[in-house]
Amino acid sequence: METFAIISSGNSYNKTGNETLKYGAFSYIQLECFNDNKEKFLFVFNIPYIDAEKIARDYNQESFFFGISENDKMQILHYQINGKTYKIDETSKIITNEKDIKDFFSKYNLEFKINLDLFNDTSIPLDNEWIFEEELKEPSTFKHRAIERRKIKNSVDEKLLKYFN
Repeated sequence: METFAIISSGNSYNKTGNETLKYGAFSYIQLECFNDNKEKFLFVFNIPYIDAEKIARDYNQESFFFGISENDKMQILHYQINGKTYKIDETSKIITNEKDIKDFFSKYNLEFKINLDLFNDTSIPLDNEWIFEEELKEPSTFKHRAIERRKIKNSVDEKLLKYFN
């Protein structure tokens, strides 16, 4: 996995946000928060920043987390809405272990357990690597990215879920 987003889906049903997840064919799980926080959080795998922002907007969220992983290290960015646009509010130090993750999220009164082995699993196909490169090179639509994700979704979902059971 190269990128991920952690986005609150709120405390109640949100039709627009749920439709965006479904239509976009994203691989995601509901992430358990191990404190008193009653919000539900989604961990979305292999997602370009532009789609993470769209999901956060569709769930009417003022902030979200976006992570980048490479070679046993990761960095998490916290985006906060500023006017009509999301701006980076804070960037984690380079994360190399679960304690680093716990320390970063504790600043937001959140506690997630995230298995770092997930980010090093080479058996998870990145046939959709174009999603990351194309976003920088040429314009692509949300629909186009969704169609490509659907092509590999089932095999990726099965491999990702083993880290959360």
